[in-house]
Amino acid sequence: MSLNYKIYWIDDDDDLPESLKETIEIEFSGTFEFDIDFDHDGVNLHKKMASEPIDLLILDWNLNG
Repeated sequence: MSLNYKIYWIDDDDDLPESLKETIEIEFSGTFEFDIDFDHDGVNLHKKMASEPIDLLILDWNLNG
């Protein structure tokens, strides 16, 4: 049985989320599945939360601005 989680990841570093996404998917392969959506500045967070459920929200501590 596999569990599917919707993740919304806000990070201003373009490379970090993409590089970690593959590692996360390999580590939890067969147990968990992830639908990961990236945002670079968090502007769309309210719209995203209103349109669909999010299981995990990952925030970058040092967002510019």
